[in-house]
Amino acid sequence: MTSTASVHIQQRSLLSPPVLLLAAVAFVIGTAEFVAIGLVPQLARDLNTTVGAAGLTVTLYALSVGILAIPLGLALAHRHPRALLTTLLLVFAAANLVAASAPGLPVLLVGRVASAATQGVALGVAVSAVTTFVAPEARGKAVSLVFGGLMSAMFLGAPIGTYLGGVAGWRAVFVALAVLGAVLAVGLWTVLPRRIEATGVRGGTHQLRVVTVPGVLGLLGVAAGILLVSNFFFPYLGVYLEQSAGMGSGCQFQKTAALFAGVSRVSARVF
Repeated sequence: MTSTASVHIQQRSLLSPPVLLLAAVAFVIGTAEFVAIGLVPQLARDLNTTVGAAGLTVTLYALSVGILAIPLGLALAHRHPRALLTTLLLVFAAANLVAASAPGLPVLLVGRVASAATQGVALGVAVSAVTTFVAPEARGKAVSLVFGGLMSAMFLGAPIGTYLGGVAGWRAVFVALAVLGAVLAVGLWTVLPRRIEATGVRGGTHQLRVVTVPGVLGLLGVAAGILLVSNFFFPYLGVYLEQSAGMGSGCQFQKTAALFAGVSRVSARVF
């Protein structure tokens, strides 16, 4: 029997505060991943390291998300979404503060890995939780809205962050991400109900059985390969634009726009 609270939750619109906040979570954590793409040349200069080493802020982040998302997600599957998301966002904020204050590349990478550890779990919890705030027939749209926040991070959040890095420095970008993470943590703790209807998603090893479905493992392999290749390639687009296309720090806005336009074209061709 559905409780009164659950009925109230399911009658919320797609533009209700809980749904929009969960989409904002996807946008912010996605921006944290993609924004480093445009900061690689600046990181290499300021931290007195090579471009290849600075590119680890992107590639190591992506690898960490892929490696840590499943085990952490399974370990935390039974935690309450409200408390879990709030905690993850506070860890995300702290990790970006570590990155912002990093004296060198090793500490910066520690902050990036810690931030990556929160991303896969937070996105999974956000997608699961958002379906409880709308009617069953609108759940697909709610999930699309959350993933829309993630996708818009590449085409909106990352260019804005890259531009901010060119104006105020790369450390300001990570401080801004930390502030946004903390604000979202407070917002979710305030807006999300203490009781969220169960979504019927099982924890433990049950979730791993999906890979036994014919064709699923192959599709996952292709998707993983595309994501790995893209994250090894994209970090160096900014370097190419500076060295080969003649776009230096004096035209940061044009470089930022061209960088993510290139990312969009490559993504379109791949998919």
